Amino acid sequence: MEHIVRLEQVRKTFGRIVAVDGLSFSVMKGDIFGFLGPNGSGKSTTLRMLLGLVRPDSGRILLFGNPWNPGQRQVLGRIGSLIEGPDFYPYLSGYKNLELLGKLAGLRRPHARISEVLELVGLKGRENDFVKTYSHGMKQRLGIAQALLHQPELLVLDEPTEGLDPQGLRDIRELLLRLQRQGITVLLSSHLLAEVEQVATRMAIVHRGKLLAEGMVAELLSENDLIVTVESDERAVEHIRQSRWLDQLLEAKGTALRLRMMRRQIPELAAFLHQKGCPLYRLSDQRPLEEYFLQLTGNHAES
Repeated sequence: MEHIVRLEQVRKTFGRIVAVDGLSFSVMKGDIFGFLGPNGSGKSTTLRMLLGLVRPDSGRILLFGNPWNPGQRQVLGRIGSLIEGPDFYPYLSGYKNLELLGKLAGLRRPHARISEVLELVGLKGRENDFVKTYSHGMKQRLGIAQALLHQPELLVLDEPTEGLDPQGLRDIRELLLRLQRQGITVLLSSHLLAEVEQVATRMAIVHRGKLLAEGMVAELLSENDLIVTVESDERAVEHIRQSRWLDQLLEAKGTALRLRMMRRQIPELAAFLHQKGCPLYRLSDQRPLEEYFLQLTGNHAES
């Protein structure tokens, strides 16, 4: 599979502060790649290095298969980005803002493309309203529209859902999935774990500038823990305690039993509980991303 982004042992310091410490990960073509970490973990610094806004002290960055040099303007033309939120002229319409930005980007005939991206981000019908009348979520979508004007292959987003209400979160989530269907690769930095879990195909988790985990979201979240919900926790717990499953029982809370096991053991456990008269209401072999994240980071998020 084609690598769109690849970092190899990248390091960046600011004085005595180590912002990124030997970071390596890859983003594949077609990914919605979740780049996760607590505040202060080096996410924004990493994205700035990818965009040529900050130079790494050491290591190597490859974009589209080639070593990255910030002077390569043709490479930047293949990337769209939204870093630290959008900034527009409030007393101009959304359309006029995009028209100005399109001309600055060198688009010769921006009007057709502006209509396309406004339709894509769901702002058709509000394009002639002043930006000062837009909600926070609408401004975020206009920012993504601006990043898409020049038809990039890679879209880099830094906390695009920051401060959004539930409807705004849903709008951005649906937009990212539409972009993926159009063949755009998305690198998404966020601390909103539930949102990333719903859209990301692959992810990397960083803490204090170091990589803690990388891979397919489904695989990372199904490594060890199996959560079983049964009809009667007391009867089920008693049966488990009298069986060979006892050593794998982690917790019994309410109607939920939690056991640590290999995936291949799931059918055997289900058959055992059914035989004992404890039918399953729900069986899941995937733990929540929040739990996995806290396990890796040790719940030591910096402010």
